[in-house]
Amino acid sequence: MRYSRLSTQKVNKIIRCFCEVINATSAVKIIGINRKAVNLYYGQLHRIVFRLALLEDETGSGDYELDEFYFGARRVRGKWGSTTGIERALIVEIVPETQKASSLGLYSALVGLGLLPASIIAGVLWDLMGQ
Repeated sequence: MRYSRLSTQKVNKIIRCFCEVINATSAVKIIGINRKAVNLYYGQLHRIVFRLALLEDETGSGDYELDEFYFGARRVRGKWGSTTGIERALIVEIVPETQKASSLGLYSALVGLGLLPASIIAGVLWDLMGQ
């Protein structure tokens, strides 16, 4: 972060916690700074690592497996999933400019198709085993 009010020492502590895979909540307790500041730095560090991974991809396969832990939890008001915004942001970042709308539409369609059988199975299991 270019114009940070945090001292270099505290920024180095955040980076050290990030490299040691210490979650943001624990890092706040260790460093003693605001939770939002740690989340901001962790998010920036995750994006840097992701971009470097894209540059170092020797196979060029374009296949990446990430979970919501990678980008951190981010709540978007009015959205039904805690990771929906993160997943869409990842799609927008990876896909070429000319295919963003189509990719987001395909993503939404696949999520919808996946939720339909999951809902049916959950309903059947509830009827059979629930009370």
